[in-house]
Amino acid sequence: MSLDLDWTSIRPLGGSKHASFEELCTQLARAGRPAGSTFHRKGRPDSGVEAYAVLPDSTELAWQSKYFHTLGDSQWSQLDESVRAALDGHPKLTCYIACVPLDLPDGRSGRGKSAQQRWTDRVVTWTRWASDKGMEVEFVWQGSHELLAELAKPENDGLAKFFFDTRYLDDAWFRARLVEAHESAGPRYTAELNVKLSIGEQFEAFGRTSAFFDRIRSVASSIREQVRSHAFSVAKGPNAVLDPLIAAARLACDQALDKFKTLSDDPTVESPLAAIQTSLGEAVEATQQVLLEHPRSSNVPPHGGCFSEQHRLARSRGSEGGGSSSPASTEEDEKRKGHRDADNCGHDPGSPTERQLPRPGASQVRHGRSRCLVEHGAPCPLGEWERRRSTGSMEQPPVAPQRS
Repeated sequence: MSLDLDWTSIRPLGGSKHASFEELCTQLARAGRPAGSTFHRKGRPDSGVEAYAVLPDSTELAWQSKYFHTLGDSQWSQLDESVRAALDGHPKLTCYIACVPLDLPDGRSGRGKSAQQRWTDRVVTWTRWASDKGMEVEFVWQGSHELLAELAKPENDGLAKFFFDTRYLDDAWFRARLVEAHESAGPRYTAELNVKLSIGEQFEAFGRTSAFFDRIRSVASSIREQVRSHAFSVAKGPNAVLDPLIAAARLACDQALDKFKTLSDDPTVESPLAAIQTSLGEAVEATQQVLLEHPRSSNVPPHGGCFSEQHRLARSRGSEGGGSSSPASTEEDEKRKGHRDADNCGHDPGSPTERQLPRPGASQVRHGRSRCLVEHGAPCPLGEWERRRSTGSMEQPPVAPQRS
């Protein structure tokens, strides 16, 4: 998160805001120094640096603070003097960081050089000075934006509190508010009397608690078990159409499950929930492609639905009669196949009901009389048969109306 601080309101040290700003920058430098380095805070005179760190290879990284509110000729001259002193006093210097509570405007108005352009020119000059001494030094501007970004880190909250008497919503702040709430409630609050409400789960998510992420991980475990148990074994043998779709679906599922491994209750880590949601959506879409293509590629009607049951019974009769089919039955099968792909319902496409109320893309689910009344405005013959068969009053399914 970002902070909105006024650099002029910094708490003075020894009666000086300049000294306070220097100390703040030094504290941030110490906290952010490279791993394995040795940090040194300098007094006065400082040889052009407030502090420096000696790296494991004996090279040095230095910080210089300037409590400027404007950037005019005088301020640039002061920076020149500090850089000269640093190059003279630190021959192993490889990086020089200038800490200034200002951001560099880049006006490009044509009415003179902007602060950004003047900084760029200064870097060229300073680099030449370093080269004349046989040194290679990188010059870095650490302005208001960069300093605020460092102060906004949870580990630096104490510095923001000390130098600006400001604290954002860290763990200590929430704990203090909780204690205040308990004291205010007094005997009216009893920790043992706790009624769990569904809204509590929302607060678990808001707080990124371990309980919330454990619940999310349990979902991943369920998905993983389903993928492992089914293993996408929908085809009985090699299938040029289904095999690539199955491979894509399996890959999408594996990638979605891998996303769950990035879950963390660390509040400083970006939440991966959006990426997980996107990945799961892609896995669902890839799996649906397999389920939609399977009936067509395998020449097997979809599971469920009125037509599915009728088709199964018709095929069983054909096999009992020798497995042969007449041209008329072949034409009828093609008609029903087209209807199956479009609607997956037991009503024949040539029936008056279908002509009056076409239903392309109807739900591929098994339904009975009441469902068919909603879908087609007429009872479903097979749905009625299934209902009566369950009571033992009908043995064979009726035949759906055919086109005249």
